[in-house]
Amino acid sequence: VTTDYKIAIEPENEVVRIGKNRSVTYDGSINAGDFVYKGKDFTFDYKSFSINMPTLDSIRIQLPPSDSTVNQNNPDNKESLQNHLTETSGILYLDRPDNRSGVAKADGYPYFITDSESIVYFDGEEILDGAYDKSVFFIVPPLEVDSIDREDASSITFPGTFNSGGIFPVFDDTLHIQADRSLGFFHNITEEGYNLYGTDAKTNEEISLSSRGVRGFGQIGFFDFQTLFRRLYLLS
Repeated sequence: VTTDYKIAIEPENEVVRIGKNRSVTYDGSINAGDFVYKGKDFTFDYKSFSINMPTLDSIRIQLPPSDSTVNQNNPDNKESLQNHLTETSGILYLDRPDNRSGVAKADGYPYFITDSESIVYFDGEEILDGAYDKSVFFIVPPLEVDSIDREDASSITFPGTFNSGGIFPVFDDTLHIQADRSLGFFHNITEEGYNLYGTDAKTNEEISLSSRGVRGFGQIGFFDFQTLFRRLYLLS
C-alpha cells in the first residue's frame, strides 16, 4: 500500500475486490510497523487514504526477534506476541489525503483508532500451558495509536480493566509487554486488600500477569489466620 511507511496487505486466498473510486475490499491482514491486523471486509478508501476494518479478529504486536530467535521468513525480521487484542473494529489512516505520494513527511501518520472496546484473552496455551479460559480477560477502551512504527515497540501500553474470572474483584491497570514477550502487568494491591474468590479471605501486596499466569506475591489473611508466600499461582 505504501513503501515509505512499509505498510503491506495480504489478501486471504489472494482475492481482492475492486470497487468504485479506486476502493479495494478484501479479507486478510495488514502488516503495518509494530502491528499486524487480521480480519474481514477490510476496505481501502482512496479519498480519505485510509483502510476501514469493521471486523478485526486480531491485532498483534510484533517485535524484533530476541537474541535466541531469528525468523528468516519475516522480511522485516519481526515476530508477533502470542496474545493479542481481538473483537474490535477500527480505521488505519495511512497519510494525509493530500500527501498520498508521501512526498512530504506527515507528522502523526500512519495512525490507527478503534471505535469499540478491544479484548485481550488469556486462554491460550502460551499462558501457563492453557490453565485459563475466556473468563480471564482484559478490556481495552477505544484507543488511538499515533505511531505504528516506534523505535522501541516495548513501550506500547494499553490501559484498561482486568477481569480475573472471579479470582479478584475487577480492577484497572495497564497492559505492558513483559520480559517473556507477553502482554501483562504488575499490579500493586490497595491497602485494604482484595477478596479472593468472593470469600472473606484477602490478599495484599502484589499481583503479576504474564505467560506464567496470574501470580500473587505477599500474604493471605482469613480472619486471625495469616500466611506469607513468595509466589502463588492463582487459577480461575
